[in-house]
Amino acid sequence: MKAAQIEQLKEGLVKNLRLDFFEDEEISAILYEIDSFDRNIRRKILSLCLNLSSASSSLVQNALRKITAASKLLSLKELELWLEKAFELLDSQGIDPFMSFTSRTDEEALKTFRKKEGVFLKDIMPVLETYLRGISDRDIIAPYLKEQKIRHPDISHLFGIFKNKALAFDIYNILEAFRHNVFLSMELAGLAREEKKIKASIFEGRPELAALSEKTAFVEGLYQYFLCGKTKGRMPLLEDYLKMPEPDDIKKIIDALFYFYEKAGNLDGDYTPIKFFFGNIIPEKVSHRLKTQRLARRKKLEGIITKLINMPEFEFEEKPPAKSIKCDTPDPQNDYLLIKGRLIELDEEARDLMEEKEILGGVLVKGSEIGGGCSVTLTDLWEEEDIGARGTRSTDFRE
Repeated sequence: MKAAQIEQLKEGLVKNLRLDFFEDEEISAILYEIDSFDRNIRRKILSLCLNLSSASSSLVQNALRKITAASKLLSLKELELWLEKAFELLDSQGIDPFMSFTSRTDEEALKTFRKKEGVFLKDIMPVLETYLRGISDRDIIAPYLKEQKIRHPDISHLFGIFKNKALAFDIYNILEAFRHNVFLSMELAGLAREEKKIKASIFEGRPELAALSEKTAFVEGLYQYFLCGKTKGRMPLLEDYLKMPEPDDIKKIIDALFYFYEKAGNLDGDYTPIKFFFGNIIPEKVSHRLKTQRLARRKKLEGIITKLINMPEFEFEEKPPAKSIKCDTPDPQNDYLLIKGRLIELDEEARDLMEEKEILGGVLVKGSEIGGGCSVTLTDLWEEEDIGARGTRSTDFRE
C-alpha cells in the first residue's frame, strides 16, 4: 500500500515539475535526492514536495536543501517531527510562514526538536568510578579514613536464614576465595605464583575425603580443589561445581551459595566445620618481603656478573674432591654463560638479567649447543667462591 502511494506521489510531482518546464535531468536529480532519505520519512518528503510544486516547482529544490541541512543535526525521529511541523505550517498558514520556518536550520533553531539528553557515560566515567570506589572502600581513599569510620557491608544477617550456619559460612568462604583468586591472578601475578607454593603445602596436610561424612567431604573437597585443582578421593557434587560459571562477581557467589547449600543438605552425615589454615596471611607484608628478596638477589647477581667479567682466564688445577665446586654435565634444556673458559648454569632470573646487560667476553648458550665439559651454577659460585679475589688462576675461589 505504501509503495503504491509513493509511486502516485512521484507521478504527481513529476507531472507538476514538467508543467514548469523542468528538464528530465533536473527531475531525476530531485527524485534521487528524495530517495536518499530514509524510507520511513520518504513519503512525508514526497507529500511536502508535491504540495509545494502545486504552488511553484522552484520551491521544491529549496525545500530539499533545507531538509538535507536539518537532517545533519536531527535524528530520524526528530527530523520526522520537524517535517510534520513544516507541513502543518504550509497547510494551515501558507507559504510565507513555511518559508520562514524552514529557512532556519541552525542548531539553535532546531534544538526544540531535539530530545532531552542526559550526559554521556564516557564524560562522567571518571567521576562515577571515583564515587563507586569510594563507597566500596576499594581505592586509596580508605587509608586516609579512620578504620572505625569506614562502612564495611555486613552480610552476617544473610547467614541467619540458613539452618546450618557453619555449613553455609564455610561454603561461602571457599567460593569467595575462588573469586579473590581471579583478581589475584590478574592484578598480582607474582604474588599468585608464590601463593601456589603455599597452597601445595597446605594441600599435603589435608585429610582423605573417604574418611569424612558426605557433607564434610563436599566442603573439604571444594577447598582442596581450590588449593590444587584436585582432591584426595571422590568429591560429592564435583560435576555440579565444574558446571558452575567462574565466580567473578558477588551475585554469582550468592547464587552458588544457595545452590550448593541446598545440594549439600541432601548429602548423608553431619557436617563438621573444618579448619582451612592456621594464622592470617597479610598480602602486603608478603609482597614487600618478596620484593626485598628479589632486589637483594638481583644486587648479588649483578656483583657476581661484575666479578665474572673481571676474573682471570681459567686454567685447570687438580684439587682434592672436598674442595672442588660441584660440577654437572650440561643439561640440553638449560641456558649457560660461557666466559673465561667457565660454563655457568643460569636460572630464569639470572638469564633475564644477562639478557638485559651486555656481558663483555661472555656468550649465552643452550646446553644442547655444548659438546661436553662440566658446569657450575651461579649459586655455587655465590656460596663457595670468591671469584678472582686474589687474582690467581686457581679453581679454589672460596674465602
